[in-house]
Amino acid sequence: MLERSGVWARIILPLQASSLDERGYPGWVLQESLIASSDQPRYQVIAARAPITDQLGRVCGELPLGALLCGSEMGGDAEVVHLRDTAGLPGSVRVADIAPWPVAVTGRDTVLSTLDVWRSLPYVWGGTSSCTGTDCSGLVYRTYGRAGIVVPRDAHDQFSMAPRRGEGDLADVLPGDLVFFRHPTEDEISHVGVYLGHGMYLSAKRKRNVCIDPVLDDPYCGWASYFDA
Repeated sequence: MLERSGVWARIILPLQASSLDERGYPGWVLQESLIASSDQPRYQVIAARAPITDQLGRVCGELPLGALLCGSEMGGDAEVVHLRDTAGLPGSVRVADIAPWPVAVTGRDTVLSTLDVWRSLPYVWGGTSSCTGTDCSGLVYRTYGRAGIVVPRDAHDQFSMAPRRGEGDLADVLPGDLVFFRHPTEDEISHVGVYLGHGMYLSAKRKRNVCIDPVLDDPYCGWASYFDA
């Protein structure tokens, strides 16, 4: 936490790289949404929606793809992991819905298969949730995170910080790579999506929600790859 102002707190998210601050992504949140804890995350949600159940087995909430959890040790034949009080949530989650964090780095196939999570979800500015909605760069951030690849949070950083990138045509772009867009009257990249192949890409758009479109129907300006090949 960097500072407080009324009911708000300015924080840094160290797992979200950003050109705004070398320590991580800065922003304001309600102080009541923060819980002090020295525990490190142990698990990451890998399901589109991970139900939380209480002691009676009743569903009392759900967690989105990519949520990081503190919890009891995963081992033996246990079917659930019990969340600690410091996670801010009661109850348990199914072992099948989580994986040890950080998750293993995989590849394009994981990125592409994870895209089904987002289909038809609403666009939410600043969102990264597979439960309630996402924006374009939030979709990319969570999708790549499922494949064990940490990318920056914002679209322009996802391009400028990529290990490989270009501004040419689509000849060098493979399914799972990122494609970027910039309005002709603007200097900064303002939109990103995941390339599907055959000239098509998936992204979250205002007024369109998560959708699939031809790349060249939008103001395409470049591509980036976080894969070795």
